[in-house]
Amino acid sequence: MNGREGSARGLPWPWKPRCQFEESPHSYTRPFGALRSAKRALHRLSTGRGPAVSPGKPSRFEPGQRVRIRSSDEIAATLDAAGTLRGMPFLATQWTHQGTFEVERQVRRFLDGDARIHRMSTAVALRGVSCDGADSTPGCGRACSMFYRDEWLEPSEDPLAPPPERLMVRVKSEREIRATLDRRGTLDGMSFRPEMARFAGQRLPLLRRLEFDPGPLPWWKHARGEWYALAGARCEGEPFAATGGCDRGCAFAWHRSWLDMEGDPGHDGPEGRKPD
Repeated sequence: MNGREGSARGLPWPWKPRCQFEESPHSYTRPFGALRSAKRALHRLSTGRGPAVSPGKPSRFEPGQRVRIRSSDEIAATLDAAGTLRGMPFLATQWTHQGTFEVERQVRRFLDGDARIHRMSTAVALRGVSCDGADSTPGCGRACSMFYRDEWLEPSEDPLAPPPERLMVRVKSEREIRATLDRRGTLDGMSFRPEMARFAGQRLPLLRRLEFDPGPLPWWKHARGEWYALAGARCEGEPFAATGGCDRGCAFAWHRSWLDMEGDPGHDGPEGRKPD
């Protein structure tokens, strides 16, 4: 449940979402919505009273560097009985990604799903690798970046695989987008964040429609409205700059009315790929 829904239904919501991730386009079935809202509020209150979480140790891999994901056997050898390395799991969808990728950013501090800031050391996110598995599994539907420990990667000189052909869309002007917003700056419960304005007028590949998988997350309901993620349009942590930043790199959610589609995504599939 997002903050606007909580306020509309009279539920306690003593803080304003700091970023679009906290305004998830997905809402929750009862009673999970009210419980999650209260839990997030408590975390925010406790975090605000304590010291800022310092960034973790930097990765040995720099943004823009090419790296190869190690073999399944090599990665498995680093994991404990719970499938984690220093507390970070290697998720099922990550096993589907193989080959050489470009480091998109180092991950040293990030916001979790309960509005808590965590310290992360020696980890990176790879460009084009999200919870949407390479085997076309949809993940949770929010196109979140996957995190990789340094031990799971090695330097590579191999060429990068060409990106998949995707439907192109044009982000409408900031003036056109703001004309769709209510007095609170939201549309269907989601805000157009100031940091999204830099993409106004740009042509970007359509990554996917933001839909949910009812299997792993049965307490989610359908999002209100029609939302999309665009390749290359991720948050750079601006809302947290004053307190150390956030390297989660969430994909911004774009309402259908904020985009000019160069084709009909309804006929191209949820991934936004052009037909063969």
